[in-house]
Amino acid sequence: MKLMSLGNCCVFDRSKQLDAASIQELVEPTGDIRLLPSSKDFDWKTTRERAGSLVCHGPIITMGKARYANIKYCEGEYVSSNNMLIKPRDKSALDCRYLFHFLKQNSPKAYVEGTTYPKFDLNRFNEITMPLPPLDHQKTIASFFDFIEEQINGVKAQISLLDEQVKSLFNELILAHTDRVPLSDFCDIFIGPFGSALHESDYVKQGHPLVNPKNIVPPKIEYQECKFVGDDKFRELSHYHLKPGDVVLGRRGEMGRCAVVTREGCLCGTGSMVARPKDGVLPFIIQSILSSDEIKATLEEQAIGVTMANLNSKIVASLMIPKISILDQKEFANRLEQIDKLRFNYQHQIDLLNELLEAKMEEYFGGAFDAN
Repeated sequence: MKLMSLGNCCVFDRSKQLDAASIQELVEPTGDIRLLPSSKDFDWKTTRERAGSLVCHGPIITMGKARYANIKYCEGEYVSSNNMLIKPRDKSALDCRYLFHFLKQNSPKAYVEGTTYPKFDLNRFNEITMPLPPLDHQKTIASFFDFIEEQINGVKAQISLLDEQVKSLFNELILAHTDRVPLSDFCDIFIGPFGSALHESDYVKQGHPLVNPKNIVPPKIEYQECKFVGDDKFRELSHYHLKPGDVVLGRRGEMGRCAVVTREGCLCGTGSMVARPKDGVLPFIIQSILSSDEIKATLEEQAIGVTMANLNSKIVASLMIPKISILDQKEFANRLEQIDKLRFNYQHQIDLLNELLEAKMEEYFGGAFDAN
């Protein structure tokens, strides 16, 4: 199998680009021109009038200059920000979609660690070697990967529809209740320890997870990303122990970020607070209410602090939430269980497709292979 270095088969487009702030200012609700920021692949568009002379023409492959090996492909017109703009040197020898899929597998090799973020390194990029079968074989391989990705995106669309069903169900069975009561009628509220209670020397490699706002990724807690404290410090801070079923809520920064505790032996972090459901109250109902758009807006209005929004126990305890009977809670839970079964099946399909995608990418791009 013929191998070619990327330096010999790729060129870089030198079209004018914007900085990160400027490209975000171009975003419009509708438009035909795709916006390509260097970080995440946002679904950003703008109009031809707003883009003006900045409009470039694909097909093009972009890789962020820093922070992420985030790779994007654009067939049509676009405006770019802080990207390396890559295209085949000879379109009769290298298919752009084939190159794109190869780079999705190999682009991290083109980055070096910097003092803050990984940075694109031109020499590293140029030295990467790529299998180069005949053009018709490249197109066949690219079409196969396109097909698998279309299947994955189709299943993801089904999951998005389930998310909309959950929102509709939540509005119908929970938020539609006009009778409101303070959150303290449903939960006991307390905040995490003061910062002076914990010091860098208290942290250990393994122990009891300390749940801070950055560890809350709704609707779950990323326990593996937590800092840990030892047994002695855990016993000392017994008032701040978390129990399975507690709803831990970030009280600084982003309002409404919360999740249900699912394991024993955790500790509430200094930037968090706890809503402990009383008997007969389902924890995930409280989590759903506190993370709803309505309650988020209320928290943002009532939060205190000049530089960063901050919640205290009084603000949270006095939140007026729907007065939900245990029957309505159970009805919501039962219907949500059915949706979750579908979601699980869809996610299993995605996992299988991703496994196939990764295996085939390794087969085609990880070494020698039979192009037939």
